[in-house]
Amino acid sequence: FDNSGNLYVSDSHQGKIFKVTPQVAPDLTSQKEISLYAQGLDKPVGLVFDNSGILFAADKDKGIIYKINSGGSLTPFVSGIKKPRWPAFAPNGDLYVTADGLTGLIPKPKNDVILKITPIGQISLFMDELHDPEGLVFDKAGNLIVLIEKLHKEGEDEGTTILKIAPNGIMTSILSGH
Repeated sequence: FDNSGNLYVSDSHQGKIFKVTPQVAPDLTSQKEISLYAQGLDKPVGLVFDNSGILFAADKDKGIIYKINSGGSLTPFVSGIKKPRWPAFAPNGDLYVTADGLTGLIPKPKNDVILKITPIGQISLFMDELHDPEGLVFDKAGNLIVLIEKLHKEGEDEGTTILKIAPNGIMTSILSGH
């Protein structure tokens, strides 16, 4: 959601981002207007706004995180990330994203990684000890909340874990199970 209450939705199959604007009709019924906001991405997987209201999109197939201005124009913010997804901003303005790694990262991580990206685009490895982090969000205290969905080799759900990673790096399980 942006500061005006508009919802932004990525369509990873069409490579587009849509803006959903809530409206109240004269008879006080709620309606919505859906409009194309941005296009030209390959597979957007995750949208997030920074503190100044700029939309960022992780393009999983291109390995790029884009800044998207209010007119829908794409500007690469960082690139060279293997399958970036699920971006989240920390209270200090750093962007965190899950990925398969970085281009040229040696040794190759055993698991997916969480990367930290500063406001000027410097990328560093935050964590590589989690298997398949599927979602990131920060709480008001600055803790990183991570969703991990465990799947069996045949695709069967083995349960979900939600972890809290405190600013000092201490990890606690909030939820674990089916």
